[in-house]
Amino acid sequence: MKQLLSPVTVLLGVLVTGLSLYLWGISYGASAVTPDSGYTLPMAERLAEGKELFRDLGVQHTSLVMLIFSGVSRFFRDPLTGQPPAYEVYLGFSYAIIAVVLLLTCCLIKSIGAKKEVVFLGTAMTLLGMYAAEGWCINLEPFVLLFGLSSQLLLLVNRQKSFLIFSGLLAGLAFVCKQYGLFVIASSGLMILSGRESLREKLESSLFLGFSFLIPPLLYVLYMSHSAPGGIEEVMGSFSGRWYKKEPLSFPEFLRMAVCVTPFIAFVPFALPWKEFRDNPALRICTFAFLLAMLQGFVRQYFHYYLHCIPYAVALSSRINTDRVRPAFAGLVLFLGVLGVSASAFLQLEGSGAKIDVREKQRALAKNINRHVPEQTRVFLLGPPFFMYLCHFLPPNDLVPGYNFLHNYSPEEIRSMLETADVVLIWTGNNEYVSSIVGPLKEKGFDLMGEMNSLGYKQFSQIIHAPSQQIMVTMLSRAPH
Repeated sequence: MKQLLSPVTVLLGVLVTGLSLYLWGISYGASAVTPDSGYTLPMAERLAEGKELFRDLGVQHTSLVMLIFSGVSRFFRDPLTGQPPAYEVYLGFSYAIIAVVLLLTCCLIKSIGAKKEVVFLGTAMTLLGMYAAEGWCINLEPFVLLFGLSSQLLLLVNRQKSFLIFSGLLAGLAFVCKQYGLFVIASSGLMILSGRESLREKLESSLFLGFSFLIPPLLYVLYMSHSAPGGIEEVMGSFSGRWYKKEPLSFPEFLRMAVCVTPFIAFVPFALPWKEFRDNPALRICTFAFLLAMLQGFVRQYFHYYLHCIPYAVALSSRINTDRVRPAFAGLVLFLGVLGVSASAFLQLEGSGAKIDVREKQRALAKNINRHVPEQTRVFLLGPPFFMYLCHFLPPNDLVPGYNFLHNYSPEEIRSMLETADVVLIWTGNNEYVSSIVGPLKEKGFDLMGEMNSLGYKQFSQIIHAPSQQIMVTMLSRAPH
């Protein structure tokens, strides 16, 4: 099978690698602390202090990643002061996970039958593509890929019972990291069922894989249900995705996503040698995993969700060849793909705030806020959740509702939070954010501002701001209760 000329492939790989390392390096030191980190990291740090899930802290999502980060927090905690590690430690650990994912993707590309120079370029494209899909910040998706790719590579190496069991266990861990980990076991099962083995062999392999997949979530549910006030039902609720609501991307976000994801998809029609499909298990598993991972867009459209797709899309695109496509056209597709993903990556650099060192500005603002509202205060935060982490605030109630995003709460839960909070912080520097919370509540007949007035919240600090910033935070408080 003829593939793209080696010198061109290697040169592109070198250029993409250099660009990727530059982008990841600048983002490590200066990118924003994102809203998701505002809940993942406080949960992890409180678990490291000895709190328990469900018993002490309400859990609304799958929580294996929080437990992993709690281990990071415990290991790197200052032994003298007991202070948790800096954000850069957590981010560095997340980047280390992504590095392992790159190695696994490299193995996947090899297993699909690509040449060495194509493996190099594909790995480099994965690194750039993951940056372009918001991999520069702390997300759950790299952990899903860590366990998911490990599971699938084991399955490709050997179909003996021991390999099937370990593959299923790793797929189960991917699911406990995030519900979308289901695409891992689903694609593995489809890969087995679409092969040329006998029906008995297919059923036997599927049973071993399926039963071992169930072990991690079952052990998690059984263990956590002992401390959960609501028992098994409450723990199972963290897997249900009941908090998810379909939210379309804004046009700029959609455009950025399209620029990133479309080049990968564009490769696929030219990459699939359909006559080899049933004889190449790596080709089958990548195809099924890519298609299933793309289905998440029908549930909720966050850009970093597409991190799940990139290793499989890159592996498939590594099969682009000149048996059915003119070399010039294949080269054009490759060039446009690199150009599109690079453009999306630079858009992400703008969005990450790394060019203006936005993380330092966030810290300065948080430090200024803490002069007025001390750490460990129970705060109702009508603003970006990263304040919960940077200011070390506590939620209004640890158990119900615990840590979550305000748009996921009902009016009754909002009222309960206001009743138990000590301070309300309102992000008056971004009216769109406030409106996105207040507006839907008003449509349900709940006047958030009026409720604050009725509970006795009074404004005693008009504006808190950080030097050289136009960001404002209005602070409301009430008499101790």
